[in-house]
Amino acid sequence: MPAMRVEDFVIAETGENVYIQTKRVADDEYLLEYRDGSPDRHFGTTVSTAEQVAAAVRGWLTGDDSSYRGHHWERIEF
Repeated sequence: MPAMRVEDFVIAETGENVYIQTKRVADDEYLLEYRDGSPDRHFGTTVSTAEQVAAAVRGWLTGDDSSYRGHHWERIEF
């Protein structure tokens, strides 16, 4: 994650419409989203460090939500 440049993105998918993704939008801002199947289970937040992104992705992939549940998530409407 620290090697990401502005406008780079990463998506980790474990099933159809089940994924976590991030996009670096500034030196100190990353968009972070995850989707758990249906459109009404798609949430997003912003974080400021690559370490927060890496922890969230790692936690999501391993089923340990303690690394990302503390962020202020908002449902994304489609």
